Amino acid sequence: TPQVVAAQDVARQIRFCQDVSINIIGVIENMSGYRCPHCSECTNLFAKDGGRILAKKYDLPFLGDIPIDPMFAGLLDREKKDLVGEYVGLEASKPMKAIVTHMCKGLDLEIKANGSEPTR
Repeated sequence: TPQVVAAQDVARQIRFCQDVSINIIGVIENMSGYRCPHCSECTNLFAKDGGRILAKKYDLPFLGDIPIDPMFAGLLDREKKDLVGEYVGLEASKPMKAIVTHMCKGLDLEIKANGSEPTR
């Protein structure tokens, strides 16, 4: 299945990074489900927890998962100048903010309350 092939590909990338001593911040599972644009419910279209399983197998932090969100895709298609300002109001911003928070903690960075540039 495509999920198995994707997981195998990511596993090869992880091993490569480990072999050449490239630091891996963590694993993010992309397209982890589909967020309904009408009710915001997230439905799993593919196998669940592939990213979490890979992170555990390779002893890496699991940073989170990001579902397919047509509202976010529509925002990108409209080429808004205030992309961040409009994105913050979308349901899709919640998992992304959690992931960025995990990444910043792993890099010893602090996120400002307004979500702007991280500081050391």
